[in-house]
Amino acid sequence: MDPNRDNPLQRFKAFWVAILLVVTFAIGSLIVRPLISGRVKTAEDALATERAAVSKKIDSEQEAALNRKALADVIKEKAASYGSASEGENAGEAAE
Repeated sequence: MDPNRDNPLQRFKAFWVAILLVVTFAIGSLIVRPLISGRVKTAEDALATERAAVSKKIDSEQEAALNRKALADVIKEKAASYGSASEGENAGEAAE
C-alpha cells in the first residue's frame, strides 16, 4: 500500500466495504438457498442405491460360500480331538 494513501479514513472505508460485501453475500445465499435446495443431489445420494445393491450381492455370495454347518462340524471335530489329546496327556502325567 502506498504510504501517501494509507490513512485512517482509507482503512475505515476498506473495513466497511469488506463488511458490506460479506453481508451482501450472506443475504444472497439466504435468498438463493431455498430456491435450489430441493434440486441439489450429492454424490453420496446418487451412488447410495448402487452401493447398497453391491453390498447385498457381496453379502449373499459370502454367505453362500460359507457353509456354516460344515464349519460347525469341523470345529466340533477339532475340539473333540484336542479334548482327547489333552485327556491322554493328563492320564500319562497322572500315571508317572
